[in-house]
Amino acid sequence: MSKSLKNILFVIAGLIGLLILIAAVLILFMDTGVFKPRFEKAASEALGMEVRVGGRLGITFFPELHVRLDDVLIQNEGIEVAAAKEAVLEIALLPLLRKEVRISRIELKRPRISMKRERDGKFNFEQREKAKRPPPAPLFDHLSLTDGSFLYKDEQSGEGFEVDDINLDLRSLQIAGDNHLEFLKNLSFTVEF
Repeated sequence: MSKSLKNILFVIAGLIGLLILIAAVLILFMDTGVFKPRFEKAASEALGMEVRVGGRLGITFFPELHVRLDDVLIQNEGIEVAAAKEAVLEIALLPLLRKEVRISRIELKRPRISMKRERDGKFNFEQREKAKRPPPAPLFDHLSLTDGSFLYKDEQSGEGFEVDDINLDLRSLQIAGDNHLEFLKNLSFTVEF
């Protein structure tokens, strides 16, 4: 191996080591409480609903950005839409440089999803007034739910049901077309119950 190639490899190894050291220092000394209000605000604006994190928020940077949230609650006009004891988001780092959020994996432990159809026919997750911007297309490769529950209530008919102990592993989510507002019509995925 030539001397210049050895020097280049040495510099690259040194830079990688420095990045790992910086990430370790950030993890040890960073006050993640500062990021919680920012995360709640950004998530609330993106979903058009109120997102609250009742517990800790943890962040790690290697090999991808991992965000761990405890006691997450999503509400629409004060009505619960979803909650989880723990949520883990795995976010790709390179797209963040282009100000694009690419969530590789979402893992929800003990989630509680509540779907309610009001008397006027609208669902509890629908936005009552026009949102500032359309909701982003859900771009993720892997979604898992562990020990979850799903509640459906129809106020028009008075019927409903509840399912407990849900374990779900959804992979390869794909959305065709450009109209993200109607993404359910163009949805493709693989799922295991």
